[in-house]
Amino acid sequence: MTRQHRPWTVLAAVAIAASAGACGGGGGDGGSPASDSAGSATSAAPGASGAAPSGASADAGPGACGYVTTAQASGLAASPVMPGVTKSVPFGPFTMELCEYNFEATSSAGVRVGVTDFGTDSASFFDEVRQADQEEGEYQEVAGVGDEAYYVAGNLEVRKGDKVLTLFVGRNDPTGPPRLAAALPDEKQLAALVLPQL
Repeated sequence: MTRQHRPWTVLAAVAIAASAGACGGGGGDGGSPASDSAGSATSAAPGASGAAPSGASADAGPGACGYVTTAQASGLAASPVMPGVTKSVPFGPFTMELCEYNFEATSSAGVRVGVTDFGTDSASFFDEVRQADQEEGEYQEVAGVGDEAYYVAGNLEVRKGDKVLTLFVGRNDPTGPPRLAAALPDEKQLAALVLPQL
């Protein structure tokens, strides 16, 4: 059976990749949220990063940066990050609100929080995106996070109601091997910070 992708699915990948490239991300964690696979092979144990699952405070920024403080992002990434930079990334009928916390030393992405409102048909749109993502490497279902979730190529994708999160946690090690699924415990902690605020 040949699968056809809706045009907005392809546009989403292009828009996210272009947005990430415009951020000047270099080194080990500068890829796009939809296909990032860089970082370090080491991962902090869950709970060891210093980012406790609690809501963001007044120190959090605007837009998607309002869910996580710079201190929480630094704790998750295990290195200092700069304050988050927020932007809107339009694609097809949707707009992702994206926040990037880049490492101070390399300007590569340390933490990314993307929030997209998929509307009332979010479950079917999420399923369509999941099907496309299953063709990527490093795909796995993730239980117990949001209404449904999966990990693909460096990112944790989570649906809760009408909202979809795209979450990434990197390490400041541009010479190290890609973190890939080793980042999943940190990305679950990031989800624990963001989900209660949706």
